[in-house]
Amino acid sequence: MSRYIPSSIFADMEIGTVGKTADDLRKAGVEVKEVTVEMRDIPRAWTLNEIEGFLKLVVAGDKIEGAHMIGEGATEVINTIALAMELGISINQLYSVTFSHPTVSEVIGEAVQRLTRGEIY
Repeated sequence: MSRYIPSSIFADMEIGTVGKTADDLRKAGVEVKEVTVEMRDIPRAWTLNEIEGFLKLVVAGDKIEGAHMIGEGATEVINTIALAMELGISINQLYSVTFSHPTVSEVIGEAVQRLTRGEIY
């Protein structure tokens, strides 16, 4: 049985979520970091005219413990993050993955970039 089951809401702005929130983890005494990438920072969002929304990753140690996304492609992107979580892929391992350009899924790569090396733009 999967430990991480993504949830998708198909609305005017899609919503995808998997795992825990930062508040949940802090209440359990876990030290967490969060990184948020606005969709307006993703080139494909501009070509789709869908620049509203964001992806937030919740990280403890070197593992993603939760992800929450609102915006174009959220219901698809959240599945990729759930896969990484289920397989226990670290942030450093995910950093080595190249996401094709321009795609909505690049938001994952951008979030990981910001966690490991800082913001490029």
